[in-house]
Amino acid sequence: MSAFVPEQNEGANVSMNKGNAAQYLPLVQALAEGKTIQLKYINGGWKDIDTPEFNTAPEYYRVKPGPEKLYGVFRSSGVFIASRATRAEAEESAATNSALYPHYAPYYVKEFVAVEEEKSNGNC
Repeated sequence: MSAFVPEQNEGANVSMNKGNAAQYLPLVQALAEGKTIQLKYINGGWKDIDTPEFNTAPEYYRVKPGPEKLYGVFRSSGVFIASRATRAEAEESAATNSALYPHYAPYYVKEFVAVEEEKSNGNC
């Protein structure tokens, strides 16, 4: 991954101080809670950093996002039908499917976590 290089005058030589500390506060709080802080690289990607120095503008840092939760709609046989962003949407879909296809009822909703595939670096 490319080294971090902020664009000219956009984050270079900015350090946390009393004038901007409030902008870093959510990052420091997350770090204190054991969460991972990431730094934005020039190619637009994010890299985990073990010891953030907060010597760059706060917009170049973020708390590493957690896995995305989704809700699956399944037939009683366990066959997956669809995924929805919220439990309410999934339950509505299950009810609709139960009405439209009663011979497959009951439908049920199950929460699951979306897993991001790791991208190959071409050396595999």
